[in-house]
Amino acid sequence: MVLVDKLGRIPLLSISGTLMSISIFAMGAFFYLKENAEDDDLTKMTSAAVDDIAWLPLVCLITYIDAFSIGFGSLPWAMNPELFPQEAKDKGTSVMAT
Repeated sequence: MVLVDKLGRIPLLSISGTLMSISIFAMGAFFYLKENAEDDDLTKMTSAAVDDIAWLPLVCLITYIDAFSIGFGSLPWAMNPELFPQEAKDKGTSVMAT
C-alpha cells in the first residue's frame, strides 16, 4: 500500500502491465528461437547460442511474478471498497477474484 500512496494506481498498473508484457514477449521469443534453432535459414542462430541464454525464461518468470504482484495482483483488492457499494461487496469480491 505504500507504493500506491506514493505512485498512485494508474502508474502502478501501467508499469505492471508493461513489465508483464515485456517478460512474456521475451519468454515467447526465447522458446520460438529454441524451437527453430536448427533452421538456420530463419533465425541464423545455432543451438549453442540459445543454450547461452538458457537463464532467460527464469528471469522472465520472476519479472512477471514481481510485476503482477505490484499491480494487477494487489490493486484490485485495494480498489474493492471504492468500486462496489456496501450491499454488493461480497458478490463483487467473488466476481473480482475469478
